[in-house]
Amino acid sequence: CGSSTNFVRGFRSYYFDPPPEQLAFSHLPTDPAWQLSESPIDEEEFCALPVVCCDEFFGQRLKFPSTCPPGTLMLEGTNEAYVTLHVLERSAVHATLDGEEGRCFQKREEDRVMVYCRVPEGGGDHKLEIYAMPAGAKCVNRPAACSFRVLADPTFKGGLDCFPLVRYDVLRISGVAFVDDLPAGRLKVEGRNEV
Repeated sequence: CGSSTNFVRGFRSYYFDPPPEQLAFSHLPTDPAWQLSESPIDEEEFCALPVVCCDEFFGQRLKFPSTCPPGTLMLEGTNEAYVTLHVLERSAVHATLDGEEGRCFQKREEDRVMVYCRVPEGGGDHKLEIYAMPAGAKCVNRPAACSFRVLADPTFKGGLDCFPLVRYDVLRISGVAFVDDLPAGRLKVEGRNEV
């Protein structure tokens, strides 16, 4: 599976009485009865899940939609992928693709955040990491709340390979919005028709 097997000693209060459906992202008991679930998963299903740092992800009250996205995002005929998360207003997310934030963009609609990424031309194996923190906090020295493997189509040519760097919270307050659904660099001021 994609999760780390390195043990790091340290106190993490999250692991005292977490709900079984949350713990299922990081622990797979040998005996399925100890999953404490009406529909236990097998090892193949467990390994297909995204890698989730439960105390970071659920500690900021993030959730996946009713259907959890796969841990590997397969791109065919495009260089873009996205993941949808439920993120409370008091929380924020930050994303990188292979450590580069310019390859990611997020679009927020109330408590729903869509995190997009664009891979460079040429395909390959990439890593999308999503970090969670209180709104207004900086993303410094935090483990990723969740991560995904992104397998890109090596035959795809064209498309933009990055997003403009954006302080989404500042845009929202100032009334400025992107003209395009996914930004290509053109902005529109609220209440005006010109770009």
